[in-house]
Amino acid sequence: MTDTTETRPARREPPLMDSAEWETYVDSFAGLSLTQTNLHLTFATSRADHTRQPPASFRVISSRLVMPIAIAREVHQVLGEVLRDLEQRART
Repeated sequence: MTDTTETRPARREPPLMDSAEWETYVDSFAGLSLTQTNLHLTFATSRADHTRQPPASFRVISSRLVMPIAIAREVHQVLGEVLRDLEQRART
């Protein structure tokens, strides 16, 4: 008896580059918008104007993240799981 099972090569994802130069620090969420099938998230960072006495604080837009809605759903699911886990740990 011969084996007629086809062997297919394993599907490989493209290599993932991990470069710290792409990281951006944000300390507040500034807003979101939806355009066609993409979700746009805008983040801000607090800064200080040291030319004034006392220094005045202000926020600047520091990052915008645009993602397809399908990816936003995936991120929502993962963040929900992480937050539930953190809340459960905090209770114990």
